[in-house]
Amino acid sequence: MNTEQHQAGHPPCRSQGGPGREETAEERADRLWSEMLQEVRGCQTGAQILFGFLLSVAFTPRFASLGGFDKSL
Repeated sequence: MNTEQHQAGHPPCRSQGGPGREETAEERADRLWSEMLQEVRGCQTGAQILFGFLLSVAFTPRFASLGGFDKSL
């Protein structure tokens, strides 16, 4: 971004991300950060469900009859 243009009263530079999308670098960074947080939230939910399932397996009657390899797996 040219600081002379910014100081002269011109709006900050906007990049074309695609048809109909004009956003500043900060707006793009904010959007990408928001998308990343949504992905992490989705992964967190999946990890919690998987952890709950694996934890419940250890308390089933059949788990006691498994061999050493299967228990450690």
